[in-house]
Amino acid sequence: MVNKQGKFIFLVIVLVDLALILSGILVIWNDVAFKKEAIKTTAIITKIVLTKDSDGDTHGETHVKFDIEGKEYRGKLGYWNYKMKEGHSVDIYYDSHNPQNFRPDKTPLVGWVLILLGGLFFVASLILLRMFAQKRKEQTRLLTSGRQLTATVKELVVGNASPGNKSTKDLLNQKVFLQKLVCEYKDPITGQVSVFERFHTWVPVALNSVGASVLVFVDDHDFSKYYIDVDSV
Repeated sequence: MVNKQGKFIFLVIVLVDLALILSGILVIWNDVAFKKEAIKTTAIITKIVLTKDSDGDTHGETHVKFDIEGKEYRGKLGYWNYKMKEGHSVDIYYDSHNPQNFRPDKTPLVGWVLILLGGLFFVASLILLRMFAQKRKEQTRLLTSGRQLTATVKELVVGNASPGNKSTKDLLNQKVFLQKLVCEYKDPITGQVSVFERFHTWVPVALNSVGASVLVFVDDHDFSKYYIDVDSV
């Protein structure tokens, strides 16, 4: 189950990454396609409206006007920067069939931002995938060649256990997803006690599992390398 959940989560992350990258490419491609058919001209900044958000950051709304064959057109430019002043000229591209449809002579920043975010998240997801693969490889090694111990569950920490209208018996039998499982193993010969922990497992475990037996697979030469088989509880 852990493997399936991990693959599903990774697939969702990759799809989100690809969606961000494709969205950015479409934004830029749409802008390039528009300007290829549009006509370039110069507009005059008529008004700049400045506002501040709750964080104190300043945002500007740039209004412009331009003349096409003796007819004046007005609208919002779509971006603003600190260098802009009323009366300054800016280059724009307009649709020859509908001059009111115009865009600034500037590649949309949002397109590059989407591509950058998608790329960064994709790299991060690859790193997570590699870590997950290494973890699965280590788990397989321990399950196949590790030493099998029978430990005792000492503690369960859960995040979604809620009594509601359930009786104590029903609640204890309720299966939940763990935030943490702690178990102990006592060596029958030396009497040495080893404590093992597992965090955030997708395997549902009953709340009354404290005191139950659970299998732990350990590296016989290094007990810090282990795998708790939650399915065995």
